[in-house]
Amino acid sequence: MGISHPFPAQAGTCAVAAAGSLCLAERFYALGFGLLAGAGPGVHLGAMHVSNLFPEAKRTALGAYSTAHQCSTFLFSLWLPLFNAGASLRQLFRGYAALLLVFGAGCCAAQPRTRYELGDAVAPAGCAAALVGAPRKAPAAPSLRDQVAAVWRTEGFRPLLVYKSVSLLSMQFFVAVLQYRLAGRGAAASAMNLAFNVFASFLGLLIAAPLVGPILDRRDDGVALIRRAATAQAVGFNALLALSARSAWPLAAELPSYLLWASSRICFFAYFFAHCVKLFGFGSFGTAVGLLSLVGAAVCFAAVQPLCALAFRSSTGIAAVSAGFVPLLIAAHAYAERALLRAGADAATRVVDAGGAELDGAELALRDAEPGRDEARV
Repeated sequence: MGISHPFPAQAGTCAVAAAGSLCLAERFYALGFGLLAGAGPGVHLGAMHVSNLFPEAKRTALGAYSTAHQCSTFLFSLWLPLFNAGASLRQLFRGYAALLLVFGAGCCAAQPRTRYELGDAVAPAGCAAALVGAPRKAPAAPSLRDQVAAVWRTEGFRPLLVYKSVSLLSMQFFVAVLQYRLAGRGAAASAMNLAFNVFASFLGLLIAAPLVGPILDRRDDGVALIRRAATAQAVGFNALLALSARSAWPLAAELPSYLLWASSRICFFAYFFAHCVKLFGFGSFGTAVGLLSLVGAAVCFAAVQPLCALAFRSSTGIAAVSAGFVPLLIAAHAYAERALLRAGADAATRVVDAGGAELDGAELALRDAEPGRDEARV
């Protein structure tokens, strides 16, 4: 949530993530996982204001960041051969911590002390000192409490929260069931596990920036269209999982569900981050995404284990639970779609203040109490 406050967010979160990796190296597993889980998303979110440097392709830039984030997860698939070759977990985690610190130092040198705004540009050198545009001071940030309150009051927040929570839960359940279904099935299972990781890591290179981003940027209904695509694919992989579990399909027949899962996740996060920027603006983006992610993660943590226990109780349990996600996803999508369309969050309307700065959602709520601000809809 602190990402909304202007400071080199990536550098700070890289340092925290490096500390988490060192804790894992020394077998302080709970602390290490906590630090990595808390700081890792901050590295991703802390750079998203860079999309303001590409005003005609802002959502494509956001999609590219999400794709890079997903590709990076394949790094851990390469640890197994290194481990088998004799590298210890301590060496691997220490090496990862060093990599994070180097990356954090680079971010600290390259990123400005405040967020990039629309209209900014950078010189070919690409460093913060070469920022092109009128010099400006970092704006006084409102308190975190005020930002959370403004985000919570923003029309469209709660429907988006319901949709995100249900979508994440269905994805997490699929992954949990995948590991259970592949356990003990030999070389074929290892090949399928590799196929799933490849789809999850690299499919975005083929569809995120080339296809999803331009739809979000160039179509007035792009946000709604990508949201519908994400839901349709989530319904698809849950339906295929239900059929596969009930009919005992051969492993190779499950590849389409892996492909739909990976594509659905790409579409969901491209939609989610683009919509959060539109709904809340960059001024409250970190707070909004942090709050949405915190509650969504809490829902997954509370629900995925009971759902797995229910699914593993009988031979038809997986099919029943995954089939149950189909109407739940459709209902959550319908609720979010109706509310967000009513709130105008899918529209292309922009609100700017007298100085030409673009305002969205929670930024407007924070400025409502400030007198003397002229605003115009464009």
